[in-house]
Amino acid sequence: MAKKASVASSTLSLKDAQRCFDKERQAFLRDLETLRQQLIKKDQSAERAAAVASAHAIQLKREIAALQAASAAVEAERIKVHEQFSHTSSLLEIALDQRQEDQMKLSCLNETLRMIEKKHEEELKLVKKEAASAIRASQEERQALRARVEHLKGKLELERKDCKDRHHPVVNELQSCKLRLQLMDKELQDARYRERSGYQLKEKMGGEVMKYKQKVADVSKALEQALQSKTALKGEHALVMRQMRDNLLEVLQNHHHIKEHLLMMQEDYNGLLCLHTCVRQQSKEITQTLKEMTARHEQIVKSKEQECWEVERRCKTLSTTCSKCCKTPEQKEKDEMKKMDAVREQTRLEVTRILELERWDHYQEVNNKYLDTNKQLLAAMEERELLRENLKLVTSEYQELESREKKVCILLEESQAKVEEVSAKRKHDARELDRMKKTMQDLVENISSLTAMTVDQSKKLHEHETARLQERERSSEQICCLESEKKMVTEHEQQLRSRYEELVTEYEALRQEKAKSWNKIVEAQLSADRLIEEQAHTIDDLLQAKATCGTGPPYVKENSTHLRQECETLRIEIAQLRTKLRDESKSWQSNDGQYKYDHEVEVKGLQLEIQKLQKKLKEQALTIHELTLEEDDNDDNVVNEVEQNVMSTDSCTSWPTIDSRNNPFQTYQNESGEEVSSQCQSFHGKTDLPTRLVSHSFSKISMPRRVNS
Repeated sequence: MAKKASVASSTLSLKDAQRCFDKERQAFLRDLETLRQQLIKKDQSAERAAAVASAHAIQLKREIAALQAASAAVEAERIKVHEQFSHTSSLLEIALDQRQEDQMKLSCLNETLRMIEKKHEEELKLVKKEAASAIRASQEERQALRARVEHLKGKLELERKDCKDRHHPVVNELQSCKLRLQLMDKELQDARYRERSGYQLKEKMGGEVMKYKQKVADVSKALEQALQSKTALKGEHALVMRQMRDNLLEVLQNHHHIKEHLLMMQEDYNGLLCLHTCVRQQSKEITQTLKEMTARHEQIVKSKEQECWEVERRCKTLSTTCSKCCKTPEQKEKDEMKKMDAVREQTRLEVTRILELERWDHYQEVNNKYLDTNKQLLAAMEERELLRENLKLVTSEYQELESREKKVCILLEESQAKVEEVSAKRKHDARELDRMKKTMQDLVENISSLTAMTVDQSKKLHEHETARLQERERSSEQICCLESEKKMVTEHEQQLRSRYEELVTEYEALRQEKAKSWNKIVEAQLSADRLIEEQAHTIDDLLQAKATCGTGPPYVKENSTHLRQECETLRIEIAQLRTKLRDESKSWQSNDGQYKYDHEVEVKGLQLEIQKLQKKLKEQALTIHELTLEEDDNDDNVVNEVEQNVMSTDSCTSWPTIDSRNNPFQTYQNESGEEVSSQCQSFHGKTDLPTRLVSHSFSKISMPRRVNS
């Protein structure tokens, strides 16, 4: 008894330690899984943020390149306009070609501006969609979590109710079956436990040692990989932050250059305005001088025409008189000289007229060129207004870019805050991992102490083997006893069935006899009712005859009195018969109901006894079959047990952990659902409630109970 008590105390301590270790191991595994999921989520969020930032940076670079191209085009146009205003003669000849080129360029610029606006709108839509999707996802996650919590609460409440509802009838049934099945269950469980506890411990301990070695190696590898991935993520994050800072500095520099270019464009535009005003003033002065020259030319032409008309008149007067007969040679020479002078003047006048016409043509050409220049200046003014509008658009885009820069800075600050939070969480996780390592070390120390205990138990197992052989002989004797009991139970069952059939036949015979007697009673009652009715009719006839014959002879009076007495006696007898019939019918009905009830109770009791006997027969057959199989297996595994014992004692020194799935100590459950250790059951065999095994190897024992229940 002392040895058994020591074994029970050692097994209980090992079982408690194993339960504690299993709970800590499960908590550690859950924590590792949660940490892994958190790291995966954090990596995904960091990758998304990096992708969004890179996409924004690429879009900003593209917009800056487009603005640089537009600014370069504007500078080229400015240079061309400056050259045009510096060389007015060449501008007047090539104005139409330049205007067409300017229109093409303006259309290109308008297209670029439209593309930029479309891109800006698309970016805004994308940002809005991303924000809406993030908000929706967060809302959906919250709703799913709430629904899940409510569902779990409902499940817990339903499970609690089901457990309560199941527990009460099971307890009642177990209490009813306690006295009949207690001895058989205890004997069977003790025999099975004593036979299998020894070699199951040896087999399971070796498997547990190998499994926990592999698990510790896997956990160490996973920790190393997690640390490596953590360092790699830190380096990648630092590189990404540097790249983002460099990109922001480049964007700011490009914006400063764009501002300087815009200021230069404004200065050039002011210079062009000054040149335009100067050209207008010069054109006004030229028009005034041209008007003065035309007035002078008209006056000169009029004076010369008058002189020509006077010369013609003189010639006409001279032609009317003969000049030869009137004039001297000197006069003739003078006249010839005058003619020559007149011809010379005419030629001079013609030359001057031709020159004036040429001048007039040149003036008209200059005027046309002036009008063309005015038209070109008006077109340039319109283009200037368009350029002003473009400048406004560019400034608005520049302001939008500045707002985007501010948003990007805010996002960077938020990302830095998130990175700091992630780093803090990782530090916290590292601290938790250190704590878990310490707990693992403590567990390893506990396991080393457990190995020493197992060595002591391996020594005790050798002692138990000898006891197991003795118990095997006892179990064979018990099997013989059980077989004899089985035969007795079968015979008793056959007797009960025969008795049940006899009772059924007797019940049917009694039922037929009572049916016949009931029919006879009914017929007698009907005949009595008929007689009573006939006698009543006769009495009525006699009374009527008496009434008609009020006075008669004395023998008639005597007959009437005699008939009255007979009628009264008949009425009394009829009333007595009716009361007797009622009492007999009531007593028969009550006896019949009681007999039926007693018969049904007996039938139900017989059926319950038959079911219980069938259960016992099935359980005994299973136990006999298992015991025969165990005898065959034990003969083959005697040598293997010794070798496994040696291997288990050698490998116990390197145990890292213990697995709860290969539990060397089997747990039992009593009929109320409470768990009891195997060793505790062997020393507390005098309990009121019967117990049964829960291990995987003895699942066949509880099968017939489940089926019948």
